[in-house]
Amino acid sequence: MDWLEQGKPDKTALLFLHGFPDVAETWFPLTEQLKNDFYCLCPEILPADISGKSAGLQARAFEIIKFISDKNVKKFHLVGHDLGAPLAWRVAELMQGQCLSLTIMGGLTVQQMAKRLLEKPRQRKMSWYLPLMQMPALPELASRFLGPRIEKYIQTKGRHPHQVTKDGLARFGLYREYAKELSFGKAQEKISCPLNLMWGLEDAFVLPPNKKEFEGVSPKLSMQILEGGHWFYLEDPKGVAQCLRQYYQMT
Repeated sequence: MDWLEQGKPDKTALLFLHGFPDVAETWFPLTEQLKNDFYCLCPEILPADISGKSAGLQARAFEIIKFISDKNVKKFHLVGHDLGAPLAWRVAELMQGQCLSLTIMGGLTVQQMAKRLLEKPRQRKMSWYLPLMQMPALPELASRFLGPRIEKYIQTKGRHPHQVTKDGLARFGLYREYAKELSFGKAQEKISCPLNLMWGLEDAFVLPPNKKEFEGVSPKLSMQILEGGHWFYLEDPKGVAQCLRQYYQMT
């Protein structure tokens, strides 16, 4: 597994899980702001059709757990953005006692998204692309022939301030893997660590949450709605880094 690493191992560890169409290095502007105070680890998350490993959210979670063990990290704060959110939640479930807190940025678990799609017409409209992601070969063909247009859409609609890589766009398989866990009406699994929700106010892909959606799933819930789009942490990495510092001081 490839990864981005910044900071010294004797500091408190922060584990960052990226979403689509990002790569580990997408976190660099944020970890650059945090490296003096924390040990920042950003593993590369690949779908099974690229990595050649077992498919599924559980399989990805065990890969992250092995990565944490290999880095000899005993306790850590966890951050997940976009498709990194359901993966981060699963890791937090499996590593209770070691995960000090979970911060979700612009993403939902599979069950939370299912509930959103059933109950919120606006979310269904914002997530128009999800059914297309499930079609065999279609996303890959679209990426091959319409790659520049897709990149422009992500940069303008999602307010992604950096260039989207072809390597990142190739990871459509994560949508297919995680969608297999979709179960309408199933209750959200609980976590034992504090939960922090951080969202961009102008997120064009996932509606900002309300605390009612997350009632009872964590012993302590915090929420921060910040200026910015889906990639708000890239629009203002210094400000988001400060928000994270303040949250960890209170946790």
